[in-house]
Amino acid sequence: FLAYLRTSTDLINTMQWEQTSFAKPGQSAPQDGSVPNLDDLEPDDIAAIMDHAFERYVGSAGLFGTPESCLARVDHLRDLGVDEIACLIDFGVAPDVVLKSLHHLAELRRQTAA
Repeated sequence: FLAYLRTSTDLINTMQWEQTSFAKPGQSAPQDGSVPNLDDLEPDDIAAIMDHAFERYVGSAGLFGTPESCLARVDHLRDLGVDEIACLIDFGVAPDVVLKSLHHLAELRRQTAA
């Protein structure tokens, strides 16, 4: 997933002032159009940004981990009134690896069906 995030810096460059993992609350895009470009940053800075994005997505925006570790997220979504969850399951992973892992989603569905 982190490798996938690294491939999306062009999207981040254009959308960083929207509601993304990179937006800063209360801060808006510069009025003069001078939006910083992530491609101009040092590798260590890019790594820090990607690590932050990874932690934010894993901690608040997805079903990452084991079926057991995802139960709380599904319960929270259910408490909010969500009755369907869509899963993007291919972040550049080989199709056979994705297919072999679908049993994890099936197990999560089984555990949360009650």
